Amino acid sequence: MLTAVLQKRDSMGDWVRELGIPEEKIFYKSPDGSIVIVNDDFLNANYIKPNSIDLIVTSPPYNVDIEYEGYRDNIPYDKYLEFTEKCFPKDFYKYMASFLRGGGFLGCYP
Repeated sequence: MLTAVLQKRDSMGDWVRELGIPEEKIFYKSPDGSIVIVNDDFLNANYIKPNSIDLIVTSPPYNVDIEYEGYRDNIPYDKYLEFTEKCFPKDFYKYMASFLRGGGFLGCYP
């Protein structure tokens, strides 16, 4: 799961609608609409554009029996390795960082 914080830096139009962010993926929107927190599956979120995010926070499954929606976190180790190789290729974090604006931050936590 990914949480992205988007901050509008100019005042042109409804930028959330322009990006095509589904309303159900918006976790928080500031009263003035300048800051939006989006909670979505980063691998499938095709509306996020390069150099458009100020903060990315992610917590991938660690296979230590944490309760997630839609993912068993206690699978056999060989299946977990298959999962991580598929979802997190060697250049995954470089790919995620390509969506950060200059000065943006990428945080991965357990």
